[in-house]
Amino acid sequence: MNAKTVLTYMFKTKSCFFKYLIGALLLIPVSLSNIFSPHNVYTQIIPFIKDIPSEYLQWIYWILFAAGMLLFLFVGGYNVKTLNTRIHKPDAELPEWTDFKSLFICTLKVIAIYLLSSVIIFLVFLILTIINVITVSIFSKAPINILVIISSSVSFIITSLLIAIIIPAAIMAFGTNLQISSFLNGKLILNIVKENKLKYLICVVSCTVLYVISLSISFLSMSKYFWVALIAPFVAYYINLAMIELMASVPRLDKKGYESQTAEE
Repeated sequence: MNAKTVLTYMFKTKSCFFKYLIGALLLIPVSLSNIFSPHNVYTQIIPFIKDIPSEYLQWIYWILFAAGMLLFLFVGGYNVKTLNTRIHKPDAELPEWTDFKSLFICTLKVIAIYLLSSVIIFLVFLILTIINVITVSIFSKAPINILVIISSSVSFIITSLLIAIIIPAAIMAFGTNLQISSFLNGKLILNIVKENKLKYLICVVSCTVLYVISLSISFLSMSKYFWVALIAPFVAYYINLAMIELMASVPRLDKKGYESQTAEE
């Protein structure tokens, strides 16, 4: 894992500025939606927006948000294609945005994985909450609503930790061959973590820090620094590309073993 490579590999691609610009521009609608959000109390001071009636603001927000999410998923398809490419070829250039068929297929797989992950995470959270409520009720006579709140909080913490530990490895497993089955391949996921413990730990911690930075910049657009919404997509996309290299570097050295493992499954 090379920090210099993580931070600079994207600029070694032919037409890197063009490819980077497309990715950043595709993130602008979801970023702008923060400015028009009904929850943004600073819309009253934003020029050209403060005079727009609230009902129109909501329509603009939802249109931008819907368009932004669709484009975000398309960027997600591009990201997993980049991940797959860089796992198998460390010096690979960024993929072309013009390969629409391939990107569309990757995007559909990303949507499937998002939905699948949401269902699994919800079920884990629900099961943990039920178990916690039953366990806590044995030792406490507190009202059921208090028990549910306490149990839900504990379940949320446990689920968040499981997401932070498992999901990155599952994405790496998916990145090895872009097969949805690999995202659920427990043996493959375990091998990636087991064979690269230190690299995986560094990757998870680094990606968490980068994600928090990206999220913090995004939240600034819902403050008096609303103009950050125009800069946030460019920062966020650069961080996305850096995170891709971080994740690709974990299974890269032993990819043959992972590929054979996947084939056996």
